[in-house]
Amino acid sequence: VFIQNSTVDYQEVLKNDVSISRVTRAVDIVTDPISGDPVCRSVLNGEDPDCVPFNIFQAGGITQAANDYITTPSVRVGETEQFVFGGSLSGDLGLYGLTSPFAVDGFGAVIGFEYREDSLSLTPDSADTRTSVRAPVDGWVPVRELFGEIQAPLVQDAPFAEELTLTGAYRYSDYYDTTGGQSTYSVGLAWRPVTDLRLRTQYQQATRSPNPIELYSPREFDFGTLATLPNGLKDPCAGDFDPATSTAEPFADFEACARTGVTQAQYGTILDSAGNIDILTGGNAALEPEVSDTWTAGIVYEPGFLPGFVASVDYFSIEVEDFIGAIDPSQTIDQCLTTGDARYCSLINRESSGTLFLGDGEAFVDVALINTGQLKTSGVDLSASYRFGLEDVGAPGFGDLHLSYVATILDELSTQALVGEPAVECAGMHGGACNNPAPEYRHRVSANWSLDSVRAQLAWRYISSVDEYSANPSPVNDLEATSYFDVSVQYDVSEALELRAGVNNVLDQDPPLTSLAGYGGDESDGRGNTYPQIYDTQGRFLFAGATIRF
Repeated sequence: VFIQNSTVDYQEVLKNDVSISRVTRAVDIVTDPISGDPVCRSVLNGEDPDCVPFNIFQAGGITQAANDYITTPSVRVGETEQFVFGGSLSGDLGLYGLTSPFAVDGFGAVIGFEYREDSLSLTPDSADTRTSVRAPVDGWVPVRELFGEIQAPLVQDAPFAEELTLTGAYRYSDYYDTTGGQSTYSVGLAWRPVTDLRLRTQYQQATRSPNPIELYSPREFDFGTLATLPNGLKDPCAGDFDPATSTAEPFADFEACARTGVTQAQYGTILDSAGNIDILTGGNAALEPEVSDTWTAGIVYEPGFLPGFVASVDYFSIEVEDFIGAIDPSQTIDQCLTTGDARYCSLINRESSGTLFLGDGEAFVDVALINTGQLKTSGVDLSASYRFGLEDVGAPGFGDLHLSYVATILDELSTQALVGEPAVECAGMHGGACNNPAPEYRHRVSANWSLDSVRAQLAWRYISSVDEYSANPSPVNDLEATSYFDVSVQYDVSEALELRAGVNNVLDQDPPLTSLAGYGGDESDGRGNTYPQIYDTQGRFLFAGATIRF
């Protein structure tokens, strides 16, 4: 039986931000009828006697006093908390006679319960800056669970069945304040026909209820979002302004643009936003649980003629229904343009002049979280390791060597924005509707050497090349294959003291760069024109440390 509680306090102070209301008053400048000097209208009418004119039309016209007037700090405080209480009971049921007639070992079982509460709160101040406006949040997700697992040896030490074991598990979760009751379960089978070979397979159905952030995050605007559409433009119904004709030539025709909310009067006059649109992000209290089906099958080979060698091959196939996510704004606009589907078109909001970026809170594409269609992935995991003493290869007294290889071959990674829509295949792709790179092959190869109290390791991390996801791909945005080499050493000075040091990315390999990675907003998982979740962005990294046991 156990109980635990954890709390994380959150405090954020944004300095040198700009007040929207003060800027509005500071640029509303009139002439003082008495002195003849420029003055804020709000000073004359008594609305804000402290207002200082903010002259943006003259070089050097912004005084320090004006800058101080519009600048304001903002503060947010919050808390996340988790409380867990649970217990389990496990035992060998063979002691009570529950044993297969073809096996020696009895059935093993576990039953248990758990109660969890996840909660979060966020309280912002009243600052009206464009970057800090955020609604307060206060939500929690409680759940009560019962679970059980069983391991049943069916056959042991028989011809062509040295082991045949059935496993099963079941869990009932009651999210009584949000998504209700859910069942998850799994069943698996392991078969060892001979000593050297083991075959295994498992099927699992699981659910994931939305967490407090997904349910209760406030709806807020992300301004200046870069959304690259398959046709290469940002808003196909906007164009560059031509002073000679007072028009902005759009890429798409009026019939297509009308589906996105463009009127006849607006068509041909909508200004391009230099590649930016505004989006509305946030949680959704009406979210339903995700449901996944997972099937795995694999082989483990441990040859008797080569002690210390183990190799395995495992196939995996995972399909998630009602996947919690947001429809990429580029996909929303493109699907509305081409199909007129109301599920997409209803997410596009244009302001009075037809743009998707002017007017705070008036023009945007809604990308708040919803239960989308499917997420599917499949591939193969490979691993092999070989541990041996160097004396076995003619080098006595030189310690032991452990060679290891772990790799994943990605066959499919597809997402479906809405049920019935075509899926977007992202294996080997990045950017656009795919965001983070999904390399089709990656591995880690390592060599570990040990002698008495000294251990050393050399590792090679490899990520295959990734192409741009686009109807008009550019070689500029293709990401090349990348390798990283790491070395480290550990030395046990005594039983109480361990020293360690090493270098990651020894060759100082730079990450592949692309403008599609963006700056790290909600629309992109990249940052600094690369993807730090996938690639090493720190360059060569040296570290040293010590562990003292007492």
